[in-house]
Amino acid sequence: MVDHLGRAEELRERATKCSAASKDTTSPAFKACYDLLAANYLIQARLEEDYAAGTERIADEIRQVDEQWRRFSH
Repeated sequence: MVDHLGRAEELRERATKCSAASKDTTSPAFKACYDLLAANYLIQARLEEDYAAGTERIADEIRQVDEQWRRFSH
């Protein structure tokens, strides 16, 4: 199973590295490229976090329905 929160952390680290590289370069083209990469990594990180939150929410809902079903079936 994929660790979505761990993946999000890795993506945020990559975004931080790209932001640092953007500040260090003298080339406007490379600066724009690094900035775009950083923004994309942050979007991907947010998607991973949202997915993890959604799957956890769905799992909680399934557990609640399962518990209700057990109460009614006894």
